[in-house]
Amino acid sequence: MNRLTAFPIKQIGLISTFFFICSLALFSEEPEKVKVNVLVILGSKSDKEICPKLKLLAAEIQKKDSSLTGFKLSKTICESIEMGKCKELELVDNKVMKICVNKQLNEDGKMILTIHPPTLGQITYSCKCEKYFPIITTYKTKSDQQQILILAIMAKKCN
Repeated sequence: MNRLTAFPIKQIGLISTFFFICSLALFSEEPEKVKVNVLVILGSKSDKEICPKLKLLAAEIQKKDSSLTGFKLSKTICESIEMGKCKELELVDNKVMKICVNKQLNEDGKMILTIHPPTLGQITYSCKCEKYFPIITTYKTKSDQQQILILAIMAKKCN
């Protein structure tokens, strides 16, 4: 009797199933993630102090709104977001911003983000990797100083 025919068919099926499952585990790709950094900045029309870390960004913002003279870094948020997914980020005064990383890149190979900052509605834009995109909202904080919420968003691929 031939050795190949003597080998039980059931065992061949189990072995091939095992190798198929192992190959899926080896070749399955981890979802692409994007590292998103958000600077939560409070701008002031009365304060003149500018956080040293924000000097260059403050100069760019002042080109758009010269009445803003003071800039304070309230917090920095760093999140890894899977492409095609969204996350909500807490900003100030219990305000949140939903940020989505689109699954597809644009024709130039840039990532596309869709954000929902307080008071502005939905904004979709393509971003240059590792460059901050500043957004001046119309939201004023509940504090006595009524500071204006400014966001600076940067994204880069993790993989």
